[in-house]
Amino acid sequence: MNSLCEVFNSAYKFTYENVMAIYDTKSTTVGVFVNCIIIMGSSIAIAMVTLMNDLPPSPAFYFLSFVNIKSIWQKVFIQAYDHVGPFCVGILLGFFLTRYEKVKLSKIAVCVGWFFAAGLSLTVLCGLYGYHDGETMEMTLSATYASVHRSVWSLGMAWIIFACYYGYGGIVNTILSWKYLIPLDRLAVLFYVLHPLILFLREGQLREKIYMGHLDQAVYATAYIVFTVVLSAICYVTCAAPFMFFEKKLWYEPEPTPMITDTENPSEKIKRCMSEKPHSSTSVLDELENPKLKDCIRDKIETQKKRLKFFRQSVTITP
Repeated sequence: MNSLCEVFNSAYKFTYENVMAIYDTKSTTVGVFVNCIIIMGSSIAIAMVTLMNDLPPSPAFYFLSFVNIKSIWQKVFIQAYDHVGPFCVGILLGFFLTRYEKVKLSKIAVCVGWFFAAGLSLTVLCGLYGYHDGETMEMTLSATYASVHRSVWSLGMAWIIFACYYGYGGIVNTILSWKYLIPLDRLAVLFYVLHPLILFLREGQLREKIYMGHLDQAVYATAYIVFTVVLSAICYVTCAAPFMFFEKKLWYEPEPTPMITDTENPSEKIKRCMSEKPHSSTSVLDELENPKLKDCIRDKIETQKKRLKFFRQSVTITP
């Protein structure tokens, strides 16, 4: 079974490198198609591994035992094919955001999008609640949930980003744009990286059984969150912030140019127009001073700055 996992990982590594090469060559249709194939292949691989090893649908604590916890950790959770689906969803979303400046949707389409995003996210979040009392899930249902729940959750998150980016976020965009959430946004990656260390440290120090009551778990969760925030803030100040400072000093950020169809130099345009119409220099100057043209150029520059900022943030926070 370990050899099968290695085959899956090698295949997805090879395929991912080819997808990146396809995007570099600007073959959009083929790149998107291969990306979708990777998502489907990832789901099939997870379902096969889950069925062949009789694994639970997720590493939820009420499914784990001393027998299957090692198997689900080594054969599914830390393998590349288990996480490549959400990664490809993020690639497709980022590609779409940088390709299209504006997207117009009707109110019905926006409502349907929010309905499906909320439904998919809640299904993944609450889909296992009926088994919290220790009931065993059927293997076909377990394999189905294990194979799709990460990609489905990422689709729900992708819609939130899409809606907020194009102005359909409403109150969600207002909340997520709250300036006091900026520090948490900077620490988000550290939250993800460091919180398992605190969980493992706590579990490694346990010497007795613990009572799984609601109040007890709420207290434990609050303590984990506080410790994670404090540790992440320390690591950000001592590690991440200095690297970001040197990154800004060392990386050259090119000045964005207006993305307009007319790329002719204004001075050359004046000379050409004056040579064609000797008495039309005033009209050409008036055209260049047109407020609508200035607004168009300004909008294009702001759009390109926004794209450049999006890519720089992606490069900065991607491990």
